[in-house]
Amino acid sequence: MPKDLKPILALITVSAIWGGASVIIKYTLQFISPFSFLYIRFVLASIILYFLVDWDKHEYLMRVNKKGLFKIFLLGSLGSAVNLGLYFFGIKYTTAIEATIIYSFTPIFVLFGSVFLLKEKITKRIWLGYGITILGFLVVILQPILDRNVEGSETRLYGNFLIFLSVLAWAMFTLISKNVFNHDKTGKRSSPLFITFVTFFSGALVLMPFGLYEIWNSDIDYVHALPGILYMTIFSTVIAYSFFEYGVKKIKVSQASIFQYIQPVFTIPIAMIALNEKFSIYYIAGGALLLLGLYFSESNGSKKSNF
Repeated sequence: MPKDLKPILALITVSAIWGGASVIIKYTLQFISPFSFLYIRFVLASIILYFLVDWDKHEYLMRVNKKGLFKIFLLGSLGSAVNLGLYFFGIKYTTAIEATIIYSFTPIFVLFGSVFLLKEKITKRIWLGYGITILGFLVVILQPILDRNVEGSETRLYGNFLIFLSVLAWAMFTLISKNVFNHDKTGKRSSPLFITFVTFFSGALVLMPFGLYEIWNSDIDYVHALPGILYMTIFSTVIAYSFFEYGVKKIKVSQASIFQYIQPVFTIPIAMIALNEKFSIYYIAGGALLLLGLYFSESNGSKKSNF
């Protein structure tokens, strides 16, 4: 197998795993509440990741003061408890297809945020690309309004709004973590596995009271919920992030981020079969506008962007 093909296959595998995750989450939430689901996943993932992280490469943490550790904890909570909390609650009220398509716009919001937070200069052509992409985003997120004759449109709109807030939370996490997780002297970025461990461990601490309360007081069907929990812990966290780390080491991060846009390709058929979700023409319209916006923004600005 050609060497250049291996990272591509690894990233396609990641897209497939994460593309199926929305369906798994949506199905599993029928048997367990969001806080319980997230807390158990965070705890299990943190335990596994603890043994996978190369701690010798992150010994600089021993020199971080309490204020610095608290900053890392808050950032980790933003990327886990806030981001995934909004996503899990949002997907309860919307479809797995819409949730995945909306979340696939995340890299665009990261690029958009870099303009304001990192003061990156962009051209009029890139602005045009952003505008077209945002229009496609609005077509998908407001699809329940455009399809008001469909049952549950108002509920789905609420769910889409929560997914949108989840996208903003992850975009903020990505932008801020770019500096926070750098080594203080070497300037080298921490490994994705370490960042994931910190993120999930922080989320476990934040959600502990809520998760334990729900586990103690709610009626959880562990027989049906356990497969989903294990999938999100082992496949969506450990395996996917390991493959992602391998992929970004072999190709540029900007190229790796493109694979996030193909996640709906895997979600749509799985959701239609497993959850009996319906496909909408607005998904095609939103996706087409996304690709058109990417053409304008990436073709002229990829050399200037760090993402």
